[in-house]
Formats: sequence, structure tokens, C-alpha cells
Amino acid sequence: MNAQYDAVVVGAGFGGMGAAIQLNRLGYDNLLILERESGIGGTWHVNRYPGLAVDIPSATYSYSFEPNPHWSRLFAPGAELKRYAEHVADKYRLRRYMRFGSVVTGAVWDEANAHWTVSLAEGAPVTAKYLLTATGFLSQPKKPDIAGIDTFGGKVIHTTAWDDEYDLAGKRVAVIGTGATAVQLIPEIAKTARELTVYQRTPIWVSPKLDFPVPKAVRRAFAAVPLTQRAARLTGTALLELMMVSGVLHYKQLPMANRLGKLWCQAHLRRQVRDPRLRAELTPRYSFGCKRPTFSNEYYPAFTKDHVHLETTSIAKIDETGIETADGARREIDVLVLATGFD
Repeated sequence: MNAQYDAVVVGAGFGGMGAAIQLNRLGYDNLLILERESGIGGTWHVNRYPGLAVDIPSATYSYSFEPNPHWSRLFAPGAELKRYAEHVADKYRLRRYMRFGSVVTGAVWDEANAHWTVSLAEGAPVTAKYLLTATGFLSQPKKPDIAGIDTFGGKVIHTTAWDDEYDLAGKRVAVIGTGATAVQLIPEIAKTARELTVYQRTPIWVSPKLDFPVPKAVRRAFAAVPLTQRAARLTGTALLELMMVSGVLHYKQLPMANRLGKLWCQAHLRRQVRDPRLRAELTPRYSFGCKRPTFSNEYYPAFTKDHVHLETTSIAKIDETGIETADGARREIDVLVLATGFD
């Protein structure tokens, strides 16, 4: 029994599209890309919260075979990553393989027929000689297990399902979470909300973000002489790999590298937050490199605004109109924003 497809790719993000392009190069043209969402881009389709941006230099965060000379900033905003994904899909004619709104529920290898049988939530199963899972891990929202969260009567927004039409102006907003997403989001909410309370379980190491607009002259050079952009990509990749290898993989062997990272972030915090008590609350109690650090020039200053409050006492429960912490204090809110990461 012949398979319907040469290969089934699960996911239409950068991993899935890259897999399809390489399969084409290997001579496979009978492909099916199954995507749960309504569009391509994976992380950059699902996430669209205010402040969304890549935290790896844009030239590095792109396919090596498809450089983009038109990035507007060193760290491109999310909308540009989405447009880049659309461009790649169009240039390499990937849309002909894509089936959106298709939830894969399982896959079984059929030894007798030497193919995969892939089950879908709706519709008949499909078969393929090869199965490639490009499902990623930054798209499935994680909801916090907090007592009473389902009873809250106000607006609830998870960062993976941002409501673009909802206006936070004049609202009392609570954000749960202080990870990489929250670091980008909190300064933006602080600009519009009447009152913002951030519930922090664990502080995060934040270093300065050396971000800037890419000059038009540089973009023209990248477009006219692609080798210049490849050199920029190589430099950015080398620095990134060096930081990852020294800061994570060889954490114990290179303690001085982590010590320098910690001092760099502490200096950044001290420069932006003068209040010693607030500074202590924002300082992690784990060493640099134990958890993912991030970059921002606006995160720390947001907490120095009069209408922004940092709450470090754990949440006891959520009721219809507010949040109560373990010390018995309670705060009335209108909007609950869940920056609680991914499952």
C-alpha cells in the first residue's frame, strides 16, 4: 500500500518551512504541512502582544539560505518576523503544501506498509513515508494553577492570545509572570494602564539591550553585496554561540563568565533603579545562567513609575474582582494578563 505523501510535516513555523524547503531540495515534492493555527509563522503567528520582538540579532534569526537585508532594527519586532515567514512561504511556494486548522492527534508507524499513519482531530487520517514534527514549544499557552482564577469576572488575556481590540487605557491591570515575554510586555502596558501591578514569583536577570535601527545605507549594502550581511550574521552567530557555550553548557567550568554576566546585569539594575528596596526585590537569588536571562532597556524603569507596583508575595487566590496574596492583602483589578509562558 503506497503512502499518500512523501512526507507529512507537523507545524508551519520556521522549523516546518525549513524542513519542507530541504525536502524539496532532496527531490521530495509530494508533501503535506499540517498546521493547527490559521496562518504560518508559528511563534510569530501566535504571539502578537505589545513589545514583541526577537531577542537574537535579526540577521542570525533567519535562514542562512534566505538572508533578509531589510530588517529595520538589530532586534526586529515580531511583525517583521511574521512578514519574513510570509515572504519565505511565497518565494519557495510552500503554501501549496499547507493545510491550516488541522490538529494532529497522533501518529503510528505501520511496519507492514512502511509508512506513517497520522491521525487528525477532524477528517480522515493521512499516510506518509516520512513524518517530521516541527511543533515548537512557544505556542501552547500555560495557564497558572491558582485558586479561583476561573471565577475572575474581568478581562483575562494570555500573551499567546492577545486581544488587539481591547484598550487597556484607564484600566487597573495585573500581570502574572516576569519571564522573557513579560519583560517585553510590561513597559508597554505601563504606558497606557491607569494602574499596573506585576506579580513576581522569581526575578529575572536583565542586561542592557544594545538595540538600534539599521541605517538605510547598511540595508542597501546588505542588498547590493550579500557577503556583507553574511559577515554580520557570522559575527552575531559567533558571539551568541560563545555566550551560550560559556554561560550555559560550561557553566561550572567557566564561573568567571557567569560572574561577569551577573555583575553586568547588577550594574544595569543599579543604574536604572535607585530605590534599594525595589532593587533588592528585582535581584534574582540564583546565579546568572541558571535560568534564561533577557535584554531590555525599559523593563526596570517601568517599576519606578508611581502607578506601577511590584508584588513579590505569592498569590493565595483570585476572586471575581481582584487578587489576594498570602499575607492577606487584596488588590482590585479590571484586567488579568497571564504572562505565564508555555506548556
